Amino acid sequence: MDALDDSRQPSDLEWSERRNGQQTQCTVAPPRMNALPVLVGAGVWDSFIVFFYIAIMRAPQPGHLAFLLFPLAHVLAGVYITWLALVKTLNSSRFTIDHDACALTNGPIWERGARFATPEIERFELRESRGNRRGSAWSIRVLTRDGKATRLSLPLDQRDHLGFVVTKLNAALAEAREPAGYRELA
Repeated sequence: MDALDDSRQPSDLEWSERRNGQQTQCTVAPPRMNALPVLVGAGVWDSFIVFFYIAIMRAPQPGHLAFLLFPLAHVLAGVYITWLALVKTLNSSRFTIDHDACALTNGPIWERGARFATPEIERFELRESRGNRRGSAWSIRVLTRDGKATRLSLPLDQRDHLGFVVTKLNAALAEAREPAGYRELA
């Protein structure tokens, strides 16, 4: 038996849920303080690149072309780190689940979403990935009836947060599959 109760909402997780008939809309936002290390790292990285290029431009003799192009990879890494920091700081994820479809959208910063036909979804599951150096990483996967598993892109990485979201999504999926008018009869 798992020691964590996935049905209880973690106190630092922003979660809202709205039901309209058989359609459920869930919005989840990560704890914004978890983004602070990435945000600070992006600021330091970007500052280093800016000062590096300013120093090159002010040098009496510009360096070789290879010396100017080498930091280009670092600029691209800085763009990625900055994008990641903005996603973790500003984004929220919205799930819309009804009888026909399940859709995930992320915003306001672009991040990959997903769309599945509700009848094709078997369930949502919490997945642990073990790395050599990082330890464990957690994610949510959608398992479909054809045996495929698709990882969802969410700005969450803590096991208790993702476990709660999986529990809520599976409950919304079960509700969307109920025959029309079932709740009124019960």
